[in-house]
Amino acid sequence: MNRKTFFHALAALAAVTCMGGSALAQALPNKTIKIITPFPAGQGPDVLLRMVADKMTASLGQAVVIENKPGASGFIAFETAKRGPADGYTLVHMDSFHVGTHPHLFNRLPYSATKDFDPITPLVRNHFFVVVSANSKYKTMGDLIADAKARSGLVTYGSWGVATPADP
Repeated sequence: MNRKTFFHALAALAAVTCMGGSALAQALPNKTIKIITPFPAGQGPDVLLRMVADKMTASLGQAVVIENKPGASGFIAFETAKRGPADGYTLVHMDSFHVGTHPHLFNRLPYSATKDFDPITPLVRNHFFVVVSANSKYKTMGDLIADAKARSGLVTYGSWGVATPADP
């Protein structure tokens, strides 16, 4: 997680909530805000989102709750959000992967990221890494790929799901 980007997103949120006088009263929510996320509880994106929700709760004076709907490459979360009320109190957390890659991976999507949802702000820019033990025989990505090809089925990895940002 990039702390600088995280704090830029929080600064943008603070700027929006620091409007003056009656504009502020009209802009503040009057009921709980729900953010639906396709990521499992405890994963990096979920942890970040909970940090943002805590700051939003403190800043807005209204509860912000996270609803985890993992599975089906994010489709469960996005369909839930799409069916939710379009009142500004139900938000959905998407990764750029869901917006940019899914249309090319799947012939038919149950949602359109550009037609069914309106973007608000990016929260964070993150990078994924392949890491190995310092004692590993792999010194480059080429070493790892060559060994995986040579020993088909014996080199494995972990991710939080097929067609997710962590799925190579």
